[in-house]
Amino acid sequence: IDLALAADIDGARNALDKLRVMRCRLARTVQNRKLSVAKKLEDEMGVLLAGDEEQSLPAEISELDLLLYRQQVDQFNQSMDTIREWLSSSMEPFSLEDLLSSRQGVDLLLDNILPEIWDFTQDIIVLTGHEAPDLHPALVDRGQQRFVVITDDSGLSDLNAESTGWLESLESEASSTVLWNVDSPVDRDCAQLLSGEEVPQVTLMGHQLSDLHQEGFGEVCKLLSQATIGMRSLKEWPVIFVEQWLGQLSHMTKFRSASELQPAFANKHILVASPGPSLFDSLPMLKSAREIFTVIAPLRSLETLLENDISPDYVVHVDATDFSRVLPKRHSIGAISLICFDHSHPSVWGAKFKQVYTLPDAHLIGSKLVHVLHGDNIPILPGGSVSVVAAELAAAFNAASVTLVGQDLSTSRGQYVADIGSNAAQDLDSNGQLDQVLTCKGINGERLRTQEDYLWFIGEFEQLSSRCRHRMPLFNSTVHGAFLEGWEHVSLDQHPEVSRVGGEDISDQQDCTDPQLEATRYQRCGEDILQALHGERVLAREVADLSDELGKMCHALAETGGNDVSDIERLEAEMMSLLSAPGSLLHFYTSRQTLALSAAVASVDSLQDNLRVSAEYYQQMVSRSHKLSRLLLNAAEEIESTIMQKEELDDR
Repeated sequence: IDLALAADIDGARNALDKLRVMRCRLARTVQNRKLSVAKKLEDEMGVLLAGDEEQSLPAEISELDLLLYRQQVDQFNQSMDTIREWLSSSMEPFSLEDLLSSRQGVDLLLDNILPEIWDFTQDIIVLTGHEAPDLHPALVDRGQQRFVVITDDSGLSDLNAESTGWLESLESEASSTVLWNVDSPVDRDCAQLLSGEEVPQVTLMGHQLSDLHQEGFGEVCKLLSQATIGMRSLKEWPVIFVEQWLGQLSHMTKFRSASELQPAFANKHILVASPGPSLFDSLPMLKSAREIFTVIAPLRSLETLLENDISPDYVVHVDATDFSRVLPKRHSIGAISLICFDHSHPSVWGAKFKQVYTLPDAHLIGSKLVHVLHGDNIPILPGGSVSVVAAELAAAFNAASVTLVGQDLSTSRGQYVADIGSNAAQDLDSNGQLDQVLTCKGINGERLRTQEDYLWFIGEFEQLSSRCRHRMPLFNSTVHGAFLEGWEHVSLDQHPEVSRVGGEDISDQQDCTDPQLEATRYQRCGEDILQALHGERVLAREVADLSDELGKMCHALAETGGNDVSDIERLEAEMMSLLSAPGSLLHFYTSRQTLALSAAVASVDSLQDNLRVSAEYYQQMVSRSHKLSRLLLNAAEEIESTIMQKEELDDR
């Protein structure tokens, strides 16, 4: 406001854009802090987080501080109202044509239509083809880096005829601009070009918007939503996985590692019975061919299988949330073994399964703690879907083949087989109205409705195929669902193994468990676990000390306006060497803060701003490192107590 009153319009505009970025950074920080509120996660997601909250945070805010904060917020809101009124009144005398006819007019237009909370380096602006040549250069000058320009065949011809200079400039500038012709299929690879360090906001900017532009904007949002699933998962789950795992570590050490199961999978024909609605159609054939396969089922398939007298050999579970409502209330689960992740909820591993085998999170393989618990032969299992993990596990353990049933990856008949009861699923896509929904290619070449995470899982299955199909057959025997590139789509009754066995007596052909393995009782070494926990705790304390020192140095240098960062760089290199160790628990636990730092640094334009952002990051690292240290200590104390109780029982 002071700059505008002094007639420094460019300075005022620059300050307003910095305010947009600062508010965006603050919004992300608030969102990050939500993950430290254990009660919210426990109430809304059913997870069990370990340990107390950061002790450095005050238990409550004093009335005086609260009054001060409210006054500051009120003052800020009043200032924003003044700015909005100025900007609006400045633009009122001009038509859109007037504004677009000069650079000053375009800048004034952008002052009014740019979102008030915006990160120019991370967020994405969608422009219409006819307005892009006017708006795009001005936005680039303000620091905007990611664009999508929507046009059609006729609009593209106009751009080639009238805006060749602007089109040529796109190839040389630092920004990422995707020119999308809506008359052609969307190129899903372009999402990678638009990806930054944060999950982006997306806004459609323009004053002459047609239905074509609105529909194109919707397609862009769908594409980006699918492409950022992995990033969203990396931001949301590490805290949950680590805290729940450490909070129940004394229980998980009593179970056996899934690394022992390699003999039970090797050279066996593995069938993954996924919980898609089409599983219902596969039940009769699956029941008759049951003994041909070692059957693995996600937990959501289990009730349907048991209800139809099909008992899988293993249930696989990857989720960290409470699944007590999905678990079958049947004694027959006592004949089935469970394979779950170390972070899985106790509602699952606490059920009365025959045996429990555990898996570590792939990001943590390489750490001493995972090595003690799982040994050297634990496979790294990529994949966010439980069925992908099951298939990856079979491939890693050298199965003879992998077969999928019930793997719809489409919502055209519903989401889960349990939702349709005992009735065959109805096709929701029969009316053909698919324009406004995400779709995928079906097994028979048709278009089927789907959802963003299913598109991600389709990609994961296809990546598995590209790595493994040269050494083992991969069959998709799903009755109705998505086409999976690289998998052989064949009905279960025409499956090569089913056809080969034919009418033979197959009751004794395959032993689904290894007799020697079944007779072995897995023993954990308590002292080795305690040493690994101690090593992780020492590392967490070292990082906390380094972060504290780095935070103070960054803050001091920012305040003095200095530029000698040699000491900071030396300590940063030391800290990075600690965090870059394979399977680093602390690196995984603080991945959200690391992503936030990368995004924030990309939007600063001075050393002082960089130092302030870095100081905030290091402050958060101190807090998170201390929190992890306490979680590790609590886990060690619980394990020591368990060891003492066992020794007392042995003495008796």
